[in-house]
Amino acid sequence: GAGTVIKAGSSEAVQGLLGKTVSMIGGAMYWQYRLLKATDCQPLPGGATGTILLAFRNAEDPEFEEVRSRLWAATFGGAQPEMAAVAVPAFGQAQTLMGALSVSGPRYRLEARGAQAMVPTLMRAGRELTALFGGDTSAFDQRLT
Repeated sequence: GAGTVIKAGSSEAVQGLLGKTVSMIGGAMYWQYRLLKATDCQPLPGGATGTILLAFRNAEDPEFEEVRSRLWAATFGGAQPEMAAVAVPAFGQAQTLMGALSVSGPRYRLEARGAQAMVPTLMRAGRELTALFGGDTSAFDQRLT
């Protein structure tokens, strides 16, 4: 899941998360409020999924224009040097961002295959989820032809 840190403990590490949008690891992600360890939170954009969430959450931010244009994001390394990921968005009615769909794994495996090799499969899945959520699939259709 993902959310905004509204309250944090006194340590410098957790105070640095205050007000930031973070991805979270743990159960019960649909709760309105969660109490988590700082180590279970990753500031977004910390990877491909975070990049997708931020790119389509605030469509005005020019920093993410390339991601919005191609409809996918990839990261190799970053916060977790040995990990890599590729992600696409899923939209609902009125093109509301519903979430992101991603593949992640050891960096050496994804680098060996290349991000581009995974994009068509993820795009088809993103398109299918968008259709199930009642969204417009035309952006996916254009990129899958």
